[in-house]
Amino acid sequence: MKKRHQQEKQIAAAERDVSALSLSQTRSQIVTSVLMAVAFIANYQFMSSYFGSEIVATSPFEPISMLQAISHRGLEGDDYTQVGFAWVYMLCSMGTRPIITKLIGSSAASGPSLWSQQWERVSRDAKQKGW
Repeated sequence: MKKRHQQEKQIAAAERDVSALSLSQTRSQIVTSVLMAVAFIANYQFMSSYFGSEIVATSPFEPISMLQAISHRGLEGDDYTQVGFAWVYMLCSMGTRPIITKLIGSSAASGPSLWSQQWERVSRDAKQKGW
């Protein structure tokens, strides 16, 4: 009976630890996301002041109608093979965002979950103590 009570206490402590770690990770991800959004918006504003109405690339094909508004944004004329700054910036930011997130180290863990790690620790401790 006493061993079971101790196990329940350890499980409750492990659940509190998992909850605290999960909250900490979530806060870190939110802060990183907000800071990255602010940085990307500021960078977009800065770069668009220089390249806003310039043709920055020429596409070998005409984008589908849904994407023409983005790819030809800020450009005059009807040649939709001409690509504006917004399209190139969008593609580059989509590629760099995951890299920056990984470098900062705030991406979600791809290994075992926090719960399974805590459960393994509690189980290992229980086996060592002969429960």
